[in-house]
Amino acid sequence: MSHNGAQEIKQALGGKTVSDIFISMTNDIVDKILEQSLLYSRQQNQHTFIFSKEELLKFIGILLISGYHTLPREGIYWTRALDCNVEIVAQ
Repeated sequence: MSHNGAQEIKQALGGKTVSDIFISMTNDIVDKILEQSLLYSRQQNQHTFIFSKEELLKFIGILLISGYHTLPREGIYWTRALDCNVEIVAQ
């Protein structure tokens, strides 16, 4: 990395917390995923496909929770049974 590149990064990130940087990076990544998903749907002739940033964030949240809180079967994440329910996913 050149000295100028390092300076640009230092200026852009200086004074920000780790969580500020993560949120900023995450927003950029989410925007790119959304953009590419919509592009792909148009390329596949799915012109009525609608996918919002809110829906994408919910989907990513479910993926994160299911990676952290594992259950033996996928369908159990949506069950209402008290012994294995993941309420935030069920909602």
